[in-house]
Amino acid sequence: MYLFAGRHGGFGESFYVIDRAWLLAEGKVPYRDFEFAYGPVMLYGPVIIHSLTSIGIERAYYLFWAGSYLLGTYLLFKTVNMVDYPTASRQEIYLLVFLPGLFPIIRMGTNYTLLRFACPLFFVLLIHRWFRDSDGLRIRAMLASVALTAILLSISAETAIAFAFASIWICSFSNKAPAFKRGTAAAMLLVAFAALFWTAKELHVLDTLLADGSGAISFPIVMAPHIVLFFVAIFVCVCYVYWRLRDRRIDDNTIALVGFSVLMIPAALGRCDPSHVFWNGLAIFLASMFYLSNHKKAWSVCRLAFIAFAFLLPNLSEFYLFLPQLRAARYLNEHGRELARIGDVDTLFPSWRGRFFAPFGYRPNGFGTYRSSRVDYGRFEEVIDVSTQRTVDEKVAEMLARPESALIVPKEYDRYCQTDPVKERHYLTVLLLFPYFARAVHPVDVRNEICDYIHNEYRLAQEPNTHSVGYGLWVPRALKQ
Repeated sequence: MYLFAGRHGGFGESFYVIDRAWLLAEGKVPYRDFEFAYGPVMLYGPVIIHSLTSIGIERAYYLFWAGSYLLGTYLLFKTVNMVDYPTASRQEIYLLVFLPGLFPIIRMGTNYTLLRFACPLFFVLLIHRWFRDSDGLRIRAMLASVALTAILLSISAETAIAFAFASIWICSFSNKAPAFKRGTAAAMLLVAFAALFWTAKELHVLDTLLADGSGAISFPIVMAPHIVLFFVAIFVCVCYVYWRLRDRRIDDNTIALVGFSVLMIPAALGRCDPSHVFWNGLAIFLASMFYLSNHKKAWSVCRLAFIAFAFLLPNLSEFYLFLPQLRAARYLNEHGRELARIGDVDTLFPSWRGRFFAPFGYRPNGFGTYRSSRVDYGRFEEVIDVSTQRTVDEKVAEMLARPESALIVPKEYDRYCQTDPVKERHYLTVLLLFPYFARAVHPVDVRNEICDYIHNEYRLAQEPNTHSVGYGLWVPRALKQ
């Protein structure tokens, strides 16, 4: 994938992190000066590699991305082998959860690597072992729980929250200590975690998570095959936990994976496409596979269902949706030099000598962001994560704060502000592999205020055309013509 699409400044999911890494390298502060949806490790990793070597930000990012995949693969292998539930199908289980994790390589994003989602599972089993081994390790295990939560917070906030819950879950159900001691330890963990997450909130690390958690980017939950498979996995795990609690045998480390999964369910069912359900439901899928692996008929059905509904069909649908980007990358490989020459703002917009603001981004080649001291992009990457009234107001305020700047706006920019219900239903049908015909319950486009502001406060000075790679120049109406 790097040889095919790694030379264009970003591809698939990678452009978002690469652009934010550039801002960090320029001295801007994450979460304060620019929005970022993930943990700081995803930014500082590429920038540190860039600073220690002579390679550019893009190459440093892809090196970090490849390293994340390799480390995540190792941690997934260790996790599967650390599960102490007896089974003869351990190798099959590993392959079943590993192979679906390979397809996101096509996206080239560090936000979809095995490191982000296998690391917390490894930590959960590690903490379970430390709590279980002896009471003498309890304080050490509590301190380690807080430290590992901080590490996960630096990678992905939702996994850190789920891990914190799992740590309290493990501490509470450890049957080697008296109930009072377990309760005191759980209360101390709760206070430590509250302080940690309060600090993260004050540093704005949780801003995007809180917006997404309110449903800003959620999909409707339908009885698509992958969602049904997820519900079956939950049912199997609930039955197993009930059986363990009934028989007072709750020291199995798969119980720890189930505890971690409790707070990952909202993440899985929020933006509930097959990829998010698989990644966020990884622990619940893993635990349920161990439970079913000793039942021959159930295991055969489980394997076939998982291969079909979590691997083959979802990957085919996402590949179909990804084809336009792949074709664009191939075209760029053939005509990249020509596009590089015509992307400069001095060439495209010679009538304007001042500064530019690009509220919807500016990517002359369709992938990598154009970088110039004359072009500002604001705190947000295009309108990614601009999905709430607060973020829309902030986007409008950025234009209001730059009255002397002209706007670089793509052709038919209204599509960034409005949702086409017909296209959206088609997209959901293909992505979810399930016919979706429901009407929009809330047909209000919160981003309309951005386009309305542009239309009311700016005038079109240069039409978008082929020469300007589909971007137009809008100047403030208040300026003299």
